Amino acid sequence: MHDPILPCVPLSTVSISTYLVFFLLSCIISHFFSEWMDARYRNEPDTLSYPAETENRKRFRKPFLSIFLWLCMLPFLPLPLPLLVYYLLLISFLLLTVCTDFEQHVIYDAMLLPFALLALPFFPLLPLPAGNHLMAAFAGGIAFLLLAILTGGGIGGGDIKLIFVLGLWLGTHKLLAVILLGFFLGGLAALLLLLTGKKKRRDFLAYGPYFAGSAILLSILWQKASL
Repeated sequence: MHDPILPCVPLSTVSISTYLVFFLLSCIISHFFSEWMDARYRNEPDTLSYPAETENRKRFRKPFLSIFLWLCMLPFLPLPLPLLVYYLLLISFLLLTVCTDFEQHVIYDAMLLPFALLALPFFPLLPLPAGNHLMAAFAGGIAFLLLAILTGGGIGGGDIKLIFVLGLWLGTHKLLAVILLGFFLGGLAALLLLLTGKKKRRDFLAYGPYFAGSAILLSILWQKASL
C-alpha cells in the first residue's frame, strides 16, 4: 500500500539535472547546518562532552552531511513537491542529529523545537490523522522519560525529546518500528564496543544516532516498498 496520499512519479522520469540540483542543494544545506553547529559549539562550550576534540571529531562532517543527504534523498525524488519537502526536512534534521550526538553527545533544543513545529503543517499530507501523530509523540516521550528514570540516566534528555519529535513526524506504527530498530542497532554497537574494549559497562552510549539512522533507513525502505 502506498503511504503518501499524493501520486508518485516513476523514478525513470527523474532527469539527470534533477539529481545534480539536489546534490547542489544537499551541499548548501550541509554547509548551513555545519556552520550552525560550529556556532552552537562556540556559544555553548559547556554543552560539549569532548571540547578538546572538537576539530578532530568534526573533520568529516561536511562531506558526510552532503553525500549522505543526497544519497538518502534519491529514493524520494519521484514524489510530489510537498512530500519531497517533507522528507528533505526530515532527513536533514536526522542527519544533523547524528552529527551532534556522535560528535559531542548532545541534541540541542534549538534544533528540536523548530523541527517539532515544522511537522504540524505536513499533517494534512500524511495518511494518518493528526491525532495519531500527537499520540505517538506524547506516548513515546512519556515512555522514554520513564525508561530514563528506570535506567538511572541510561537514556538522555535529548533522546526523550528526539522520540517526541519523531512521533510528530512519523505517527505511532512507524515510530514503534524506529524505536525497536534503534534499540537493536544501539545494543549491537554497544556489544561490539564492549568486546573491543572501547567502552566499559558504565560508559555512556549515544542512542540518538541509532534512532535517527533507523528513521532514515526505514523511511527509505517504506518509500521503496510503495513504488
